[in-house]
Amino acid sequence: MKSISGLINPQLLGKASQLDKLTRIVRSSLPAECQEHVSVADIRDKQLVLVTDSPVWSSRLRTYQNNILEMLKTHANIHLTQVRIKQTHPKHIARTPVIKNRYLTDRSAKLLKQTANSIDDPDLHQALSKLAGKTAKKT
Repeated sequence: MKSISGLINPQLLGKASQLDKLTRIVRSSLPAECQEHVSVADIRDKQLVLVTDSPVWSSRLRTYQNNILEMLKTHANIHLTQVRIKQTHPKHIARTPVIKNRYLTDRSAKLLKQTANSIDDPDLHQALSKLAGKTAKKT
C-alpha cells in the first residue's frame, strides 16, 4: 500500500512546502496579534497573494506590505513588487462558539471542592476552589 505522500503529485507537495515556508517568513515579519490571521496563498506575476480571515486583518496587513516584501527579499531571496490581499469567505472560517454563563451543578462543585481540599499545591488548590465556585445561580 502506498503512503499518502506517494499518491500526491510531487510538484503539488513542493508548492505546498514552498507556501508553508513563505507563510512562516511573512508571519515572522508581523506583530504577534496578526500572525495567525494570514497565510501565503500564491506568488503570481511578481505579486505575493496573501489570504486573511477578516477585513480588519486585511487593513492591518496593508500597513505592513513593505516589511513583508523586504523580509521575503532578505530571507528567501524572492524579489516581488506587490502584495495582494484576499479575504476568505466567512463561511469557511471555523469560529469558536461563544458560550456564556457556564456553571457547574452543585454536585460537581462539591466534588471539585473536596478535590481542592485534598491538594497540597497551593496554586492548584486555589484554581480548583475558584472553579468550584462557578455553580448555577438560584433564581
